[in-house]
Amino acid sequence: MSEEKSRRRTPYPAETRERAIRMVLDHQDEYPSQWAAIGSVAQMLSINRETLRLWVRRAETDEGKRLGHTSVKMTLDIYAHLWPGSEETTRAAIDEAWNEHAVSFSCHKEAA
Repeated sequence: MSEEKSRRRTPYPAETRERAIRMVLDHQDEYPSQWAAIGSVAQMLSINRETLRLWVRRAETDEGKRLGHTSVKMTLDIYAHLWPGSEETTRAAIDEAWNEHAVSFSCHKEAA
C-alpha cells in the first residue's frame, strides 16, 4: 500500500454526512454566517470543515437552492458538444508533433 493511500481516511458513513448537512441547514440562522455554522458542526462531529462545506454545497445544488449541475452526467450532456472529438484531438496532436519534427529536421539539415 502506498504512503498516500495509507494516509487517506475512509469515507464518512452516509448517516454522518446526512446528519451533518441537516444540522448545518437547520441551524445556520443561529450563526452569523453559514461558514460559522459549518465550522461549529464540523467541530462537534469531528469532520473536516472543507469536507462539510462541499457536502452542504452539493446538497443545496441537488435541492435546487444553489445554481449548479447535480451530476457529472448532466454537465457532459450539456457541454459535450462544445469539446472537440477524440479524432479531432488526435489529428491536432499529430499535426503539432509533425510540425515540430519538420522544424527540427530542417534545422539539422541546414547545420550540415
